[in-house]
Amino acid sequence: MKERPIIFSTESVKQILSGAKTQTRRVMKPQPKWLNVSEYRYDGIDDTNGCHFMERLDIHTGEPTERYLSVGRCSFGKPGDRLWVREAFWIDRRDDRLIVFEDGITSDKSGCEARPVYHETMINDFDALKHNKFWSKKSPLFMPRWASRLTLEITNVRCERVQDINEFDAEEEGVEGVPTGWLPTYIANFAKHWDSLNAKRGFGWDTNCWVWCISFKTITNGE
Repeated sequence: MKERPIIFSTESVKQILSGAKTQTRRVMKPQPKWLNVSEYRYDGIDDTNGCHFMERLDIHTGEPTERYLSVGRCSFGKPGDRLWVREAFWIDRRDDRLIVFEDGITSDKSGCEARPVYHETMINDFDALKHNKFWSKKSPLFMPRWASRLTLEITNVRCERVQDINEFDAEEEGVEGVPTGWLPTYIANFAKHWDSLNAKRGFGWDTNCWVWCISFKTITNGE
């Protein structure tokens, strides 16, 4: 069992805490390269590490002649591994043991127990924090392990095209459904959410890129 960090937005963290989000999709790097779609096929999934393999097929017999590409192992881990969540936070420069999360919850190094915000300056307005010389906003990349309030256990890993997502999985991503007729569609909102995070990086919904689909469960809220 290995433990690795993973970044989530504040909104995603709230969805995980509420139990609404149990899946995440991450862009696969590098992307598999297809030369001739008709000549390649998947050789199944290795359940131990989530690898997909593509083999070159003989165009006359349909038999594989050589293994072309291994997508490789998911960099986030395999089932049973753990992920500790990094998110944006504010830190008190006078006491770097105290941090405030973007949703108004504090944590400190003494026990990393989240509690409602209370402070001598009665912080409840994050816009005001921008002008407070004692507080600075930090990128999730700088979150220390002790400050993470969420640890997740991977339950399943697979790779697929981002547009292969179905309604059930889109709901498990934590997005809300968009009413269309008498049925809600979660995929439409997921596509918007995906573009907000990945379009500028060249992996928008329309590119239908390959992604790692990671299912998880929350195993602890702290420590």
